[in-house]
Amino acid sequence: MNTVTGYIRLANEEDTIISCLNSINNVFDKILIIHSNITDSSLELINEYIKNNNITNTKIHKYPYDVIPPHSIEYTTNNYNYENSLAAYYNFGLQFIDTDFVMKIDADQIYIQPLLKTFVDKSLNNTQHEIFGTKGHNCVVSKGHIYELKNQPQNGGQDHFLIPVKYAHFEQKKYWELLVLQNTNQSFYIPKNNFWFHIKDGHRYKNKFVSGDKYNPNDLQCFNQELIDAYEKYVLPLLEINESKFKNLKYKC
Repeated sequence: MNTVTGYIRLANEEDTIISCLNSINNVFDKILIIHSNITDSSLELINEYIKNNNITNTKIHKYPYDVIPPHSIEYTTNNYNYENSLAAYYNFGLQFIDTDFVMKIDADQIYIQPLLKTFVDKSLNNTQHEIFGTKGHNCVVSKGHIYELKNQPQNGGQDHFLIPVKYAHFEQKKYWELLVLQNTNQSFYIPKNNFWFHIKDGHRYKNKFVSGDKYNPNDLQCFNQELIDAYEKYVLPLLEINESKFKNLKYKC
C-alpha cells in the first residue's frame, strides 16, 4: 500500500500550526516539519502537542541557513545565495521523506478533514498514477473579521500537489518557490473542492508586510453561507480548542 507524508514548512505561525496539525491528523502516514528563522512559540507548541498526544509519526528538522521570505527584492533582482532561497529550504526537507508520496501543507492552512482524507485515499489508490493538486479558500484577517480575498478567493493548485516523492523538486521563481514535476511527462489535475481555509494576518509584497487591517475593503468579500457552514463545522472548533488568537474572529457580515 502506498504511503504519504504531509510536508510542512514552518515559519512564525503559532496562531494556526496546532489547528493545522489537528485538521490533518489521521490523514497522512507521516508528518515532516522543516523550520527556520522562528522567533515565536511555534516550536514549543508543536513539541507540547506531540508529547501530550503521544504523536509518533512526526519529524522536525531545522534548516541550517537563514531563508529569504517570499516577495523579497533579492528574488526579483536575482541577488541571493541558493542556500538562502525558499527552493533550497524545501528541497532540503525532501531527504527526510521515506514514504511513496508527499503533499505540501502550509502551517497557516486549516483543512476540511473529511474532504482531505477522501482525496488522499483516492489519490493513493489511483491505478492510473495521475497527479493531483489541491486548492483552498484564500482568507485574510482584517479588523477582527475574516474575509475571502475578492480578486483571488482561492489559492493552491500547482503549489499543493500530491505526488510521488521521486518526482518532487522545488525551483526558485521571481517571488517564491514552485514545486515542479521532475523526470515525468504526467499531467496534473485539480479537483473542484476547496480543501482548506488559508488564514493570514496580511500579505507580504515587494519585501514588505501589508497588514490585513490596511486592506481596501473593496478587496475583501464576506463568507457566503456555504463557507460559513464549513468554517463553523471544521475550522472554528479547532481554533477554539487550541486557544488561537483567531478563535473570536467575526465571520458573518
